[in-house]
Amino acid sequence: MSADLTANAEEQAAAGDVASQIALAATLTKSGDRANALAWLRRAVSSGRPDAKAALGRHLLLEPPLEPIEGLRLITEAAQDGSGEAAHLMAVLDASGQMGPPNWPRALQLLQRSAELGLGLARAELALLAHDSALSTGLSAGDVPAPSTWARLAASVDVAAWIKPPVGRAVHRNPRIAISERFASHAECDWLIARGKPHLRLAQTDDPQTGKPTYGQGRTNYSAELDLSQTDVVMHLIRARMSLLSGPPVNAMEGVAILNYQPGQQFYRHFDFLDPLMPGYAAQIAEHGQRVLTFLIYLNEGFEGGETEFPAIHWRNKGAKGDAMFFWNIDGAGKPDRQTVHAGLPPASGEKWLLSQWVRGRV
Repeated sequence: MSADLTANAEEQAAAGDVASQIALAATLTKSGDRANALAWLRRAVSSGRPDAKAALGRHLLLEPPLEPIEGLRLITEAAQDGSGEAAHLMAVLDASGQMGPPNWPRALQLLQRSAELGLGLARAELALLAHDSALSTGLSAGDVPAPSTWARLAASVDVAAWIKPPVGRAVHRNPRIAISERFASHAECDWLIARGKPHLRLAQTDDPQTGKPTYGQGRTNYSAELDLSQTDVVMHLIRARMSLLSGPPVNAMEGVAILNYQPGQQFYRHFDFLDPLMPGYAAQIAEHGQRVLTFLIYLNEGFEGGETEFPAIHWRNKGAKGDAMFFWNIDGAGKPDRQTVHAGLPPASGEKWLLSQWVRGRV
């Protein structure tokens, strides 16, 4: 945001415009000024508006220093007061597995409530979860279904079918690599691309000395690293499916990342494990555990090149749309496996989309 626009937003916020206060807080949060963002959100909440409560609750749940008790209270109040966004975030919290085992019935009830309150995202989500492609098309065209639609869709969602993974098969044992064909449907892949696209930015890597994200020459693609509020019930059902196929629980998973490679963009040869001899990585391992597993879903086709390359074993993989590949970054003894060195090769034409899910573990 330019200085003029920032000054204008501050002027409107100072005059008591709640929408400007919320928008200014979002800008300040993005720039790292969490203290001032929090101050503006608390000022906005004094209005009593549900959207202000939802914004402050989200901030307290996601931005350090975390205050989850107050954050959950505000989100709950906002949903009760008619905020579809708050009801959706509550659905995500129940589905995520970050606050205990996923509660799918309650997540679907909250998703239904969000749809009834008019949130377009929740409505599209329910149509996808119920496999109602005609409704999905109609919603995209601006159709407004009958109010009873959302309860009917929520009741028809088959959670067990959603999280049941297709069969996987090992393709290499050293390093340990497996693939699962048709792991995700084409509709799911399209959904994931659409959800990630607005949040794309130049991808970063963690600095080995500090452990902090940084831009470098080793990675030139784009990435959308989604925080919890940017995810949805669809994503968490897919993560539950990943867990059932690969083994580690969902609460060991890092955030969802949607990757985009334009022609010529690549992720040069690298390891996904964290080298414990590097101070920045050692601190991460101590706090969060080693990055033990990588799970990839190939989200599109129609590009040339762009394989995932494992040069140590002279093997490349390019899955069809919806196929998955996962590999362990540690060996059977729990040590970093240097055979897992790999690269995201550049597409020669067209663009490549992937979902990347890293998983932590104590070894």
